Amino acid sequence: MNLRESFSLPYANTELWYSCLDSLKGNNQIIAQKVLQEERFIRRPSNPSLIAYHLYDTEVSYENAEIIASSLLRSQANIRKLAIIGLSPGGKHNFKKYLINNGKAFSVPLRFFDNFELAKEWLVQRGE
Repeated sequence: MNLRESFSLPYANTELWYSCLDSLKGNNQIIAQKVLQEERFIRRPSNPSLIAYHLYDTEVSYENAEIIASSLLRSQANIRKLAIIGLSPGGKHNFKKYLINNGKAFSVPLRFFDNFELAKEWLVQRGE
């Protein structure tokens, strides 16, 4: 499987972190490895705090939602805003269900998007 590298993206006079977690299908082991790699990067204090998580064509089962949400919860002190892009309705349900079932408070502004351009615009908006 050819994994895409995540990258920093200059946009509207700021910098976004684009986490490439797309096209991983339902490969739980690779998803877990990639999420841990992203977490290590996001938790570094000098890195961008506006995060776009790209999940098109990655199956977010309840188990994968737990992996992703747990990582983001551990990293939230380093995240100013989080846009999750391309999550299927079932994946979104699993993500939200994991947060509710575990009583975890995600204090970072979070939105789900199907369109990367809209996600970028939201990330750089002030006041939310």
